[in-house]
Amino acid sequence: FTQIVLDNYVTDPNFNDNQLTWSATGQIDLSVSIVNRVATITAPNQQWTGAETVTFTATNPNNASGSDPATFSVGAGSVNVPFAGGRFELISFPVDIPSLAVEDAFAGMTNLILVRDDNGGIYAPGQGTNTIGNIDLTEGYRVYTNTAQSFMMAGVELGATTTYNVSSGQWNWVGTPFTTPVNAVTAFSPIVNNLYIAVNDNGQIYWPNLGINTIGDLTPGDGYYIYVAQSGNFQYSDGTMIAALPDNSNMITDLPAAPSAPAPTGTLYIVHVQLQDDLQDVGVETVEILDGSTVVGAGYLLPERDEAVVVAWQGDAGSDVV
Repeated sequence: FTQIVLDNYVTDPNFNDNQLTWSATGQIDLSVSIVNRVATITAPNQQWTGAETVTFTATNPNNASGSDPATFSVGAGSVNVPFAGGRFELISFPVDIPSLAVEDAFAGMTNLILVRDDNGGIYAPGQGTNTIGNIDLTEGYRVYTNTAQSFMMAGVELGATTTYNVSSGQWNWVGTPFTTPVNAVTAFSPIVNNLYIAVNDNGQIYWPNLGINTIGDLTPGDGYYIYVAQSGNFQYSDGTMIAALPDNSNMITDLPAAPSAPAPTGTLYIVHVQLQDDLQDVGVETVEILDGSTVVGAGYLLPERDEAVVVAWQGDAGSDVV
């Protein structure tokens, strides 16, 4: 690893850099040496691969201190997950991160407010609440932060041999095992006959029976809501083994929102609307979903079909954000 000049990562209004004392904690398989405020990180076992997070702490003569974590990886992949901030965003971990403890998994995030899993568990660091404990790399997590940022995950890619469990009769929040994009049609091909719909938190969908794929490629680090006919286990396909691919020739790849559609809120539902025959022939082009007098979703009729698939958005309940 490249040596780290620690002076570049600290400021103290009362003391010079050479008056600060540095320490490193958290290393297990890596070795960290700090000499003259320059950190040298090595892997004593030359066959070791993986990722490890080291926390560097600077302490001044008044015993005031500040810490920052840094993740180092060998033979491992990394994924940068962008956060818009100000709404819930569904993410997952496609790599085998060094620690599954939720507080470690999200240690690098700025202004983290809340993490939720689909079993009702929450992690709210500002409130000292943690009912999640350890994260499950196969699940998706809804994350709320107030700050737009890029969140890096580092580790060995989980890969297509990872097994995911899904239940019928409910939305499953699932992760993905890839550090590079894989088309949704390819990725979900092993369960295409069991899959009703897959949705990301931007309102893009893959609906095999309707011939719709507006997701395109699965994005590394994103989570997906999926609804299935039967409970069971499945593994994604990375394209090396593809089964039962649906016909892509007439796949709809874009469902533009109508002008009256609201902005995404992070909480969505998909509405499939089937209309009376020949409404397009009399000039009907769009469908709106209303909550009282408020438009919560608006979309266009599918080409040459008297039906529409509309993404509707709802506000998160106040209890969602602690």
